[in-house]
Amino acid sequence: MKQTIALLCACVVGSVTILGCARTEAALLGAPTAQEAARSRELLFARFAAMAKTIEAGDAAGFVSFYVDAPVHLPPGAPRNTSQAEIASFLEGKLGIYEIDEPPTIVFSDDASLAYVYGEYRIEENPEKGIEAVNGRFVTIWQRDGDTWKCAVDIWNSSDAKFAHH
Repeated sequence: MKQTIALLCACVVGSVTILGCARTEAALLGAPTAQEAARSRELLFARFAAMAKTIEAGDAAGFVSFYVDAPVHLPPGAPRNTSQAEIASFLEGKLGIYEIDEPPTIVFSDDASLAYVYGEYRIEENPEKGIEAVNGRFVTIWQRDGDTWKCAVDIWNSSDAKFAHH
């Protein structure tokens, strides 16, 4: 009985030591605690929701403030944009026409310092503005800097057959 208790105590002490070392190693490597990772996720969800409001409002200046200084913006059938000013110019007068169909999917890196968001969007036809109806998909890559998330890459495509490769 004494051997069983001694063995059990040794296992508990060993487990606590191993877990403590693992946590210390994780802290040294920069891995977030579960609470830190949850906070990081909350920050991006809030950021993405705020960005969506600028889309609904057609606010190009507000929209581009969510990007890093030198983003990569790849819209279908158009030149690449590599600055906030280029993105704002490209989207001027068009931003409010995009609607995200479903809540997007957000996937975080293990350390919650990077994330990608993907989903589907649609554009309703507007003959007065010369806009055709379009359905498409998007993926954005976000990086965290402190308590701020910024979009570094924004890629979107179109279901329009003229963009398909056969």
